[in-house]
Amino acid sequence: MIRKVKLQNWKSHLDTELVFDRGTNVFIGPMGSGKTSVLDAICFAFFGTFPTLFSKKIKLDDVIMNRPVEKQMAKVSVTFEVDREEYTITRVVERGKGTTYSELRKGDKLLEAPNTQRVTELVEEILKIDYDLFTRAIYSEQNALDYFLRIPKGQRKKKMDELLMLDKLEKARATCVSVVNRLVDKKMEKQSMLERMDVESLKKTIRELESSVEELLKQIETLEKDLKKFLMEKKEVEEKYYQLKKLFEQKETLEKEKSRLESTYIELKKRIDNLENSLKKRSIEEVKKEYSMLTQKIEEMKKRLGEKREEKLRKSKEISELTSVVSHLKKEKLNELLNKLKEKKGLIKKLGMFKQQFGENVEDSLKKLKVQYENLLGKIQAKKERIKLLEDGISKLSLPVSKCPVCDSELTPEKKSKLLEQKKNEKGMLEKELAELQDKLEGLKLKIDEMERVKTEVRVLKNKIEEMKGLEEELEAIKKEINEKESLLSKLRKELEDLEKELSDLQKSLDEMNEKYVKLAKLLDKAKELEEARISLAKIFSQLKDVKERLEKIVEEIGEESLDKYVDLLRSIEGKVKETEAKVEEMRKRLEEKEKMLEDFKTQVEKLEKERKEVERLESLIRNLKIFEKALVLTQTQMRKELVETINYTMNNLWPSLYPYGDYVEVALHIEEDDYVLKVKDRDGRWINVDGIVSGGERSIACLALRIAFARVLAPQLLWLVLDEPTHNLDAKAVDDLAETLRSRIGEFVDQVFLITHEERLEGAVTGTLYRFEREKEKNGVTKVSKILG
Repeated sequence: MIRKVKLQNWKSHLDTELVFDRGTNVFIGPMGSGKTSVLDAICFAFFGTFPTLFSKKIKLDDVIMNRPVEKQMAKVSVTFEVDREEYTITRVVERGKGTTYSELRKGDKLLEAPNTQRVTELVEEILKIDYDLFTRAIYSEQNALDYFLRIPKGQRKKKMDELLMLDKLEKARATCVSVVNRLVDKKMEKQSMLERMDVESLKKTIRELESSVEELLKQIETLEKDLKKFLMEKKEVEEKYYQLKKLFEQKETLEKEKSRLESTYIELKKRIDNLENSLKKRSIEEVKKEYSMLTQKIEEMKKRLGEKREEKLRKSKEISELTSVVSHLKKEKLNELLNKLKEKKGLIKKLGMFKQQFGENVEDSLKKLKVQYENLLGKIQAKKERIKLLEDGISKLSLPVSKCPVCDSELTPEKKSKLLEQKKNEKGMLEKELAELQDKLEGLKLKIDEMERVKTEVRVLKNKIEEMKGLEEELEAIKKEINEKESLLSKLRKELEDLEKELSDLQKSLDEMNEKYVKLAKLLDKAKELEEARISLAKIFSQLKDVKERLEKIVEEIGEESLDKYVDLLRSIEGKVKETEAKVEEMRKRLEEKEKMLEDFKTQVEKLEKERKEVERLESLIRNLKIFEKALVLTQTQMRKELVETINYTMNNLWPSLYPYGDYVEVALHIEEDDYVLKVKDRDGRWINVDGIVSGGERSIACLALRIAFARVLAPQLLWLVLDEPTHNLDAKAVDDLAETLRSRIGEFVDQVFLITHEERLEGAVTGTLYRFEREKEKNGVTKVSKILG
């Protein structure tokens, strides 16, 4: 039983989870709401494919949600129960990659992952059914409940045989016939070839060739014996020839060596005389002693030169460092002090200008200005207060009163007017004076700000001048230091000059010694050369004596023998060898040709024998295949009969429950005129065609009985049934009859039914779970599923 299905990004299902029970589970909703997608997902989970994918009507990427949002992955999970064990299978599809992960679990235990093929194989073992059988026996595609009746008469037998899997036997029989025909053609071709060939004539030619080959082998053997004798004779003569030739070559070599040694002896004697004259009768010991003493003097001179050069380097480094220090003092310290003194003079001059402009004491001048500023502020404030009083008086006089606001006396209009005029005049004068005072105050404020700035600048100038105190003394000290260092620098340069002169004299002495050293070295080389020449002369004399003795022995050994005698003898033997080898070679070629011909004829005979045996084997194979073809025909007929009988037996067991009325007592599948016909039997025992005669409801129940029978016969271990839109072409009464059958009768024969429909009347068929599917297709919406019952 299928317990649960979970879909993620599967076609129009974004995230759907469905739980099922035993009995009839119904999916109801409009066309295109995603109902069939659930069945496709179940089939895909089990077997990795489903009908429209298997037939290549769609691609695997098409199952991944494309609207309203394109997803990259779809996931299907199905939980099912077999023999009281719960299993869960999960498959993942990725866009452009296919099925990338498959998993099968038994409870919480992982049985297989991630191999897709292996998971499918395990599922088939558990269900005891494969994809082919599942889609034939259990899964009724959309609008296919009466599929059997809608198949044209000429094609019904073929389609039914496919459903019952008898077509495989027919394919095997057709293949068998095709193979037999090809084998017969092959046998006839080989027989024709055998008839064209004369085997006995070939065998006679083989015997003649074998005799000829044997005769040639005997002739070759005789010639090879003669050749062996000539070759042995040739070998003996060659050995004597090469021995004599070797003696002549040794004689020639020794004569050349004697001539070379005599020439070398004369040259060495002359060379010794020349070397003795060059040495002027001095011994090698004397030359070596003088050479040794000079070498020692040169080493001492080099050591002294090295010390003086190091002293020169130290002096040069000291001069360089002192020069750098003096330069630094002049460029930086001295210039810096001079610049600071110049800056100090400028500051003193600027301070004098400020004193000349603002007085000796800027702070006293600033205080006086501030006092003036405060006095002026007081006057301005008094003027403002008086103006305010006048404005108040004017305001009160402007009111309609008859008394003076100051003395409380009676006011006549003339007096009131006069007072107003006086106060306005006084106010005007005060405002004019106030403006003048404010202008003065603003000018005074600018002077104070300027004085404040000058005060600050004067203070800064004084501080800087104070900081520069003592610059003159520091300048004098720097000048003194520079003079001292320049004096020291002059002294060091004089010492360096003296040192360089001393170095030059030492180098000159060393050069003279080296020149004398080179002459002594050449003289020593000649003394050594003289010594070696005397040794070589004695050695050459000994070698010359040995060569003369060996040469005398070889001349005595050769005696009167001549090489020409052996050369003539070898030429004679070589002619006999070549003549015999040519005869052998010619006979071997003839032998090779005859052996090749013999081999070719034998191969032809062997091939013909093989072809004869192959013809016999093909005849036997053809006979067996014809027997096998007849067996397939008989097996197909027998299996068709037994399957139809089993299906009819199953349908008639179902029929009383599915159709509890008395009009038709039996239902059966008949084989008539090489065709299948579904019939029902009335009370009078007459068999009536279901198609075209019975009512729509009776027709649908008969088709349902056939579907159930297929499921029970072909997949008895599952007892599942899938019906997709089974109400196609049914009237209202037939739909009601089908709903009643699915609700109250089918549960006796099938454990679980999945019914997909858009027909509201079929809600009454539910005995398991009822789901309603909705989707806004015009907005490319996702499928929404609501559980109504269960």
